[in-house]
Amino acid sequence: MSLWLRNIPLPPEHRARMRQRHLAAAKRTGESLRRRRLEKEERIRREAAAELGRVTARDVFIAGVAIYAAEGSKQKPWQTGSNTVLINSDPRMILLFLRWLEVIGVVRSGLTFRVAIHETADHVAAVRRSAKPFDESMFGVSSAGEPPAILDP
Repeated sequence: MSLWLRNIPLPPEHRARMRQRHLAAAKRTGESLRRRRLEKEERIRREAAAELGRVTARDVFIAGVAIYAAEGSKQKPWQTGSNTVLINSDPRMILLFLRWLEVIGVVRSGLTFRVAIHETADHVAAVRRSAKPFDESMFGVSSAGEPPAILDP
């Protein structure tokens, strides 16, 4: 039918209604795809957690070494010192790094934190967020202070 009717002009209100229907359908499709993707990601997380089981101190040690190798600062000939530094903005990596420090015997009371804000960031929002007291709940930890995957001794 579209070939037969292609030369018949549509009134503007019909075009607008067709456009609105098209946009609404596209939005529904996008929402559906997003919901399915999120459900799939959650299913994969649950399956991976079930397969992994409980995280041991050895697991944290190995992961911490890998994170430090990738994201930590190392001594350089021109910059020697005993600081252990992690540069990362992912809260899960920061929490894992803190767990690693515990596993290797570093006490939290001896830690200091510094926030670097990129020049293109929303400085006001970043300062507001980083000025709050450190609360592990922002990293997905329960109110009891237990990480999502409990460490076995």
